[in-house]
Amino acid sequence: MLKKYYSSCRLVAMLLLGATLSTSLTACGEQEKAPEPTLYERMGKVDGISKLVDNFMANVVAECASPNSVLLRSHTAFLADVSAGNDARRLAFRNNLIDQLGQISGGPLVYRGKNMVAAHIGMKITNAEFDAVAAELTKAMNTQQIKPADQEQLLGLLGAMRGDVVGK
Repeated sequence: MLKKYYSSCRLVAMLLLGATLSTSLTACGEQEKAPEPTLYERMGKVDGISKLVDNFMANVVAECASPNSVLLRSHTAFLADVSAGNDARRLAFRNNLIDQLGQISGGPLVYRGKNMVAAHIGMKITNAEFDAVAAELTKAMNTQQIKPADQEQLLGLLGAMRGDVVGK
């Protein structure tokens, strides 16, 4: 009888050990498969996106100052306001763009600005201007050393807004 008791105890112990090992191995497997970082995280979170936006804005200003500027027509009013000392407009645009990129890239930021149609109404943005903005953003992403696959992903997300921006 004592022998049966020890056999039962050993069987229970082995079952418990097996269950523990199985749970441990499953947990280890789950730990190895951490979720992929979001585009927001890969771009450097809010600090990286803020630097990206600052570089992008500097690129647009430089493009507007070039002799064959594609963007000068659509950015003249904005540049005139900022040159006249309206830094609030520049900061509002900067912060809205940071929030927008932070939201569409999977981060916790929330864009609270105008929708794209309302923001661009009356500007009559052309496809060439939209593409020139994308080119200046690409230059900024290259400066930030954002990986090409991440650049493509961000440009794809923004490209989906083309219909809300062009021709309005």
